[in-house]
Amino acid sequence: MKTKEQRGQEIMDAIRSVLVNDWDPIGIKGIGPNDEYDGYIGQVYRLLSKSPTEEDVARQLLMFESHDIGLPKRETGILDVARKLLSIDVSMNERGASNKEPEATR
Repeated sequence: MKTKEQRGQEIMDAIRSVLVNDWDPIGIKGIGPNDEYDGYIGQVYRLLSKSPTEEDVARQLLMFESHDIGLPKRETGILDVARKLLSIDVSMNERGASNKEPEATR
């Protein structure tokens, strides 16, 4: 049985992987720090834990891009990233951990 810390780390790692490998709005994959988008993990986790639609997740990612990063609105690919994020199991209970959010989201 996994501890809540182990499960929280798994969730954070899964979200980080999608943000770096699939979303990557500033093109750091393979050349930049792997933690470049860690500041978004908590917000993404909280959104995913509310059972959002693909459009909700895509809208949030586009908001990060335009408001936080200052990039122009992208026209393609964001729904694919949203689908990948939605495929992540963000539940803490099913694997025997508590209901607490991952450490980085507090």
